[in-house]
Amino acid sequence: MTRSTDTIRTRLVELSEEKHADFTAKLAPTVPREHILGVRVPALRTLAKHLRRKEPALVEAFLISLPHETLEENLLHALILNEEKDFDELIRRLEEFFPVIDNWMVSDIISPGLTATHHEELEGSISQWLTSNQVYPVRVAVQLLMSYYLDDYFRKDHLNWVAAVSNPDYYARMACAWYFATALAKQPHATGPYFFAKADEEGMDDQTRKMAITKACESRRIPDATKEALRKERQRLSIASAGTRQGPKKAEYSAGLATICQK
Repeated sequence: MTRSTDTIRTRLVELSEEKHADFTAKLAPTVPREHILGVRVPALRTLAKHLRRKEPALVEAFLISLPHETLEENLLHALILNEEKDFDELIRRLEEFFPVIDNWMVSDIISPGLTATHHEELEGSISQWLTSNQVYPVRVAVQLLMSYYLDDYFRKDHLNWVAAVSNPDYYARMACAWYFATALAKQPHATGPYFFAKADEEGMDDQTRKMAITKACESRRIPDATKEALRKERQRLSIASAGTRQGPKKAEYSAGLATICQK
């Protein structure tokens, strides 16, 4: 353990709560319980901001002391990167960090403030991360698209990028499903066809589409009529799951899209 890591670990232990560690362990099953201290995220955010502003030398030493041993150190690392003010440095640090991320809590907390002012540059990195054979660069990329690129910066190409993700890991596929469910709520006309893709069209693989339908049906932002059309599509996918995928009949395809586009 380096001196910087020891200093950071001491501060994290001071903020830790045993009961919260037990609770967190249930949410992050891929992380061994002995690697969870039990520090709440608001306390981690406060510490990250303090370190970035007041102790830059300690921050630099901590960021290069990879891999970290505890969940909270990884969360703190991500939160410190969120505060980065130099775009090129942010990308370099993120790509250096990706290989050591081992759970969804760390990937999902990555939300750099630079996104608002560098969305075009970040878009290029996102498109590359989506093709990674590692799980968490993919999940980070999808999360960023979902958080920042479904309103003013939305482009239909983004839907194609996510639909083309081939990483088979559950956490990557679930991120894609979550993205499409959110996109359906925010951009229904552009997103609807991906839920009712015909056999001769590119779209989500059937597993991800079923997961996306489930997420959409759980959303309060999706109209009931749309949910009903999605449930019928999910039933059709289940029936057709054995053998070659078949697209919906023309009438079913048109009816499903018409329902979605009524919003």
